[in-house]
Amino acid sequence: MSLHIETTFNGSIFQINNSKISFIGFISFFLDSFLIDNSIINYVANNSILIIYASTFVFSENSTIMSSLISIASPYAFQIDGQIISQTTSCSYEDTSQTPSKFFNFMIENSKISIFESFYAWSQNSTEPTYKTIIYFFSDLLFKNYTVLLVSEDIITIDGNSRIIGSEIGIFADSLDVYDAALIDSTGMGCEPFEGPGKGSKIFNAQYECGGNGGSYGGFQGYGFGGDLYKSELCKQFAADFSIKYGDPFYPKYQGSGGGGLDAGYGGGIIMINLVNELSLFDSGSIKSEGGSLTADKCNSVKGSGAGSGGSIQIYAKRIYGEGVISADGGDSYNYCGEGGGGRVLVHFYGWENDFNIQSALAWKGNITANCGKRIIDMDNFEYLRSKSFFGTEGSKQNFN
Repeated sequence: MSLHIETTFNGSIFQINNSKISFIGFISFFLDSFLIDNSIINYVANNSILIIYASTFVFSENSTIMSSLISIASPYAFQIDGQIISQTTSCSYEDTSQTPSKFFNFMIENSKISIFESFYAWSQNSTEPTYKTIIYFFSDLLFKNYTVLLVSEDIITIDGNSRIIGSEIGIFADSLDVYDAALIDSTGMGCEPFEGPGKGSKIFNAQYECGGNGGSYGGFQGYGFGGDLYKSELCKQFAADFSIKYGDPFYPKYQGSGGGGLDAGYGGGIIMINLVNELSLFDSGSIKSEGGSLTADKCNSVKGSGAGSGGSIQIYAKRIYGEGVISADGGDSYNYCGEGGGGRVLVHFYGWENDFNIQSALAWKGNITANCGKRIIDMDNFEYLRSKSFFGTEGSKQNFN
């Protein structure tokens, strides 16, 4: 089945079982029930938009939804069992003096996410919304803020082994449950190589060439090596001239920067999670916005490029449970290639100072990291690196083998 240019489904039930739908353009659903079972909804051209608003949303049996921009919203709880993928990357150059209002698009009134109250605030009037104005509301949010947007006035559940992938992911709900091996991921979806405020650099001239430097963001990047100790020292000095941190650690809102070099890693994207109550990361459930890593075969000479820096993760909730991973680490690298700098993570607990202590707010055993990437070095080819005086860039980690 194929859908083209602009199609709106406004009615009771849309159900797809064991099938595939391909579409081009703008597709929207405003329904009582949207049911997808063991099926694929896939875009076949760039700049495609998919918006689903349904009272009952059932996404089951390893289904997949893919589009440039995706929004799914419901006044009730829903569960994702499969994949939601936006392959659009983005890189923001906003003025760092701007206020943090960009991501707070849904009203939390009387301890409740309210889609319609948010619509009224957005439209600046109390006119009863129609399906067309609600669809326009969500499309406006996608164009301005998100590539993947999930909204529920109740609980959103990301089932085991499911994937939510996008450059700018927004999740607004009462609570969010991320089960075993499920992943909310913006890794390598930010700024491209040589892009971003902390973009990696690469030097080559008639005398020598350096491997590409990693991108930076919340932390500094690793630098690319030269062909010998003297050249590597020059590469190190060159990299220091381009090392910057950017953004506000108390309001991380930027993508990570790309590494230096044509084959460099992309920076991490942005993940914004705003919950009325709890975030639960069960077992190996993960939320990641890491920098793009490099493979060993791309880093075996000074022609190699740098890894991307980690992106941004913001989480607002009353409590966090579980044993999962929240990571904005920089991308990893090998040998000549510089590793990516760490990104930024903000976890904000609502009201803990009034009704419970921080131990009950952070009732989990997981990890929250924004480390620089790691570099694996083949010491048989880099004997000169055993000089301890050679190292010294902030945050750099090397694993010798």
